[in-house]
Amino acid sequence: MIIQYVVIFITLVAVFFFSNTRCDSESGQQQMRKWFVWILSGLCVLQSGLRHIGVGADTYSYLLLFEEAHESSWQQIFHNFHEVYVEGTGKDAGYTLLVKIFQIFSTDYRMYLLFVAIFFFTAFAVFIYRNTENYRDIVFAFILYEALFYAFFSITGIRQTLATGFALWGFECIKSRRWIVFTCLILFAAFIHKSILLFLPYYFIGNIRRSRTIFIIAILGFPALMVFRRAFAIWLASLSFSDLYMMYAESTYKSGTYTFTALILLIAFFGWIFMKPVLESNPGSFRYFNAMAIAIVLTPLTWVDPSLMRVVQYFSVFMLVLIPAIVNAVITYPVALRTWTYAIMIAALIYLIAKVGLDYKFMWQPMKVEGISY
Repeated sequence: MIIQYVVIFITLVAVFFFSNTRCDSESGQQQMRKWFVWILSGLCVLQSGLRHIGVGADTYSYLLLFEEAHESSWQQIFHNFHEVYVEGTGKDAGYTLLVKIFQIFSTDYRMYLLFVAIFFFTAFAVFIYRNTENYRDIVFAFILYEALFYAFFSITGIRQTLATGFALWGFECIKSRRWIVFTCLILFAAFIHKSILLFLPYYFIGNIRRSRTIFIIAILGFPALMVFRRAFAIWLASLSFSDLYMMYAESTYKSGTYTFTALILLIAFFGWIFMKPVLESNPGSFRYFNAMAIAIVLTPLTWVDPSLMRVVQYFSVFMLVLIPAIVNAVITYPVALRTWTYAIMIAALIYLIAKVGLDYKFMWQPMKVEGISY
């Protein structure tokens, strides 16, 4: 938790410096904004890549997979594809192959964690830079990431972190309508994490300009999907031909994702009300609305099993750019009101980080993993 506060503090200090640095040309201002995004992304890379192997739910488990891949022969690695995609045992054979290829250059797990972080946050930086307008938007996006997505992409779920990186690169292909490149990216990522296949239809949905219709359908369908969420989860799991996802769909988990669902519904409410001014001020934002509509539809799955959050995250990540788009379009004057709005939202996110209270240690700090000190 403390490391998250440090990142936020550095972010706020950096934005003060960058926003008060004079730059006369438009190109110079854009270059400064780009440098700001890259600096914040670099912080996130260090935060993720230098974590202790005991930080996160599965960093240590991925270490064991890394060592297992190193001990496996290339013949075993390629036979794994036959086991997964022909015999139906195991999962995501492409991930082990990726690790094996990486180990040609380095067998150091620390270097691998940094590689994963660099890959993801490079895509993330491009996504934020190209879909925000000013420093306030960028600061809010990164702090919202720390509050909601840090625990998922920065310290756990390496396979899906990689897959999401491919999805963010794929979004640029959606905007430029390069469907062949997009399809290749997603299919390649599917060998690392099968759930990314849910992102394939977004190429078509993302380019539909009737966002209001899509959004209303999602909102109206949400209550029914909440009622029949288990049947919905089982149906999607059956399409995946995965025993793991069927296990999630049939789990007896009793709690729910109250905070996340409340935020999704809050975005849905304000998004629906203010969609017209947002689309007028930011014509490309219809893709953000369409992504959030899919997130609304998939959110009931997280009440079946929180592990199914992984299928929502491909789309809920668009809230990082949609929320600033809504604020910028709705609160146009006075500027102080917009600043105070961001300040209140950031304060709420900082409180949320404190409430969750995730533990963090750097690689050089002592920490116990499965009862053993490292």
